[in-house]
Amino acid sequence: MAEINIRDAAAQDMRRMREIYGWYVKHTAAVFEDDVPSEAEFAQRMKQIAQRYAIIAAEEDGVIQGFAYAQPLSLGLCCDWSCELFVFVAQDQRRRGIGLMLANNLMNIEKLAGVQNFYAKIPLPAGVDDARLTIAAKRLSEKEGFVAVGRFTKCVCKFSTWYDMLWVEKLVGAHKGTSALIPRCGMHIEYGADEEALVQSGADHLRAVLLGDDLQQIRRVLLCLDGYFDPYYNKLLPDEAAICGLLEELLVQTRVPDIAETVLNLLKSSTAAKDYPILRRDFNKVMRFIQADVKYLLEE
Repeated sequence: MAEINIRDAAAQDMRRMREIYGWYVKHTAAVFEDDVPSEAEFAQRMKQIAQRYAIIAAEEDGVIQGFAYAQPLSLGLCCDWSCELFVFVAQDQRRRGIGLMLANNLMNIEKLAGVQNFYAKIPLPAGVDDARLTIAAKRLSEKEGFVAVGRFTKCVCKFSTWYDMLWVEKLVGAHKGTSALIPRCGMHIEYGADEEALVQSGADHLRAVLLGDDLQQIRRVLLCLDGYFDPYYNKLLPDEAAICGLLEELLVQTRVPDIAETVLNLLKSSTAAKDYPILRRDFNKVMRFIQADVKYLLEE
């Protein structure tokens, strides 16, 4: 048996992940859709989730055998300390422990990011002979230490059959009472020669990237910039003042918490950023969770 490698999911994994997910849509009551989403729709869903939460994949001999992700328990920011988990394993690879590996890795990532509570909703089979649904998900949740906190009766109808839904919960945090949004990015970020060349090319070339919609590329460039803003590395940053202006624009524009926090830290480190005219003008557009820190920066 080849080794199972748990890693961050990548764009090239989306087709295989959709294939795995599609089997559950077409053949089981484990998910609540009737139609398999298109490749474009599925990729967009994953892209949206990756803005705040981890998406991981289980790879064996170059083949994705399963994937898992988290998403908000509720849209309200006050629920950001809790998230719902989803785990999918290729139908011919079940009962190999892949689901358990994915669940453990995902919870470790999100716990480090500050998550206090994990949840999952599990449809229950209508009877012992239900060919569309097993109790595998319930057993997995029990192995992971989840406990049942609620059961909704006959609230899901699929394949002309009514199913109950079980909500399970696992508490992992100390619940200290903070109410701030959690800035985080579950994915591992690295930068290379391309990002170095882009930074060296100056603000005009950086604009399209930093104010674009490729979040992973933005994160890579910000990580690269951190090496220039940190005085320990003694690296010369061309056009630093103009780049700081771009960072101000990004801080006003972004709705991604970990990017906002990274940008603010870069501005704090810069010796070229002084008056912050864009932040002063558009302060009310900055994400709420970080406004107090931005205000402190402006008053220094």
